[in-house]
Amino acid sequence: MKSRDSRKQPYKNHPEIKSWGLKVATKMKYLGIMLDSKMDWFPHTQYLENKLLHIRNNLSRCPKATWGLSYANLVTIYKYAILPTITYAAEAWHSSISKRAKNKLQQIQRSFLLFLTKAYRTVSLEALSAIARILPIDQALNLHKDKRAITRGQPTNAVIAQLKRIETPTKMRGAHPIDSYIQVELTGTEGTAETSIYTDGSETEHHVGADMVAVKNSREISIGTQLLNIACTVFQAELRGIGMAVDWIRKQWIKSYSYAINADSKATLLAIANKQATHPVAVDIRRKTIDLRTVTSITFHWIRGHTCLEGNERADYLARTIASYNTTIIYDALPVSRRKQLLEEYYTKIWDASYVNSAKASHTKSLIPSIIHRLAHPLWPNHFLTQLLTNHGCFRSYLHKMKKLLTPLVLVLKNPNKRRNISC
Repeated sequence: MKSRDSRKQPYKNHPEIKSWGLKVATKMKYLGIMLDSKMDWFPHTQYLENKLLHIRNNLSRCPKATWGLSYANLVTIYKYAILPTITYAAEAWHSSISKRAKNKLQQIQRSFLLFLTKAYRTVSLEALSAIARILPIDQALNLHKDKRAITRGQPTNAVIAQLKRIETPTKMRGAHPIDSYIQVELTGTEGTAETSIYTDGSETEHHVGADMVAVKNSREISIGTQLLNIACTVFQAELRGIGMAVDWIRKQWIKSYSYAINADSKATLLAIANKQATHPVAVDIRRKTIDLRTVTSITFHWIRGHTCLEGNERADYLARTIASYNTTIIYDALPVSRRKQLLEEYYTKIWDASYVNSAKASHTKSLIPSIIHRLAHPLWPNHFLTQLLTNHGCFRSYLHKMKKLLTPLVLVLKNPNKRRNISC
């Protein structure tokens, strides 16, 4: 059995830490986030306040009550400079934020909303958000987190059934970079091959359709149409048309043939040619095309639409008319762009409910009954309009409440010839 000294021998060469040489810190900055010992994230909100104080002080020189930067310019600054700073890495800290940290975030947002609306400092945050058409900071942080989560394929806090039908971004893996190269001709001329295939997608008020037309020796040998969900986009329809063409080529499986796929959508062809593409339909087309190139020749060509090319005109006609007669929806996945709209609509409803049920902003709610009503009217607030919407301004009732006047009534002298109104 080893002695105690022999067991301690391996640890003698380790560095020793002296108690007097350690400094205990209650907070530290790491990757732009202020970590604290209590993990309530209040120091991080204080850090944000100090960081944005410089911007706020500089902005205070530009917009004043009756002159300076317009509402549109101030909203742009807020959305693309202030809000991204606040929501930075919100996934890491917002879920466990304390009440005092939430209050600090509301104070930060309130200070900027006062600039936007040119309002008095006594106006409530609920009224400021409604007049400025700016989502409250709590809902803005939740919206930011859900947008990031859905981009990464993670679950969201928002309970929306339609989110399950959103296209899931994916990447093509396992292919060598040399083999995964797909060339697209953007000269605007048709490709030369034994079989020419024309694809198109169309969107009308009643349907979204995609189709393909295969032509050989100036003779139409095959056509195909698909009906898409009415919520799908033209971009999706164009991709589905090219996807039908690739699937049709796979069924032929003739080594000696060459195929030229002609489409009038440059965006879809560039998406297929992009090695970093994440659209699921574009990635599927890339994968099938790479497999087919080992046995046959496939080329992609962009052609100008509506230039009296017989094949392109035929494809356009099929997409606009024949596809509408289909009764079965082949593709019903909603576009990726739709996810942001669904999330924004979801949190706007939450904002509307909290605004309507709030005990504050009673005068503002008499003129702006709901957030939906406010968003439907592109009203640009200014110093005078904000006073009217909030009843906080140069009014006798307000000045009396603020103890600036002795009475809210208009004083009239006994001598009618010397009638005088005491105003602000």
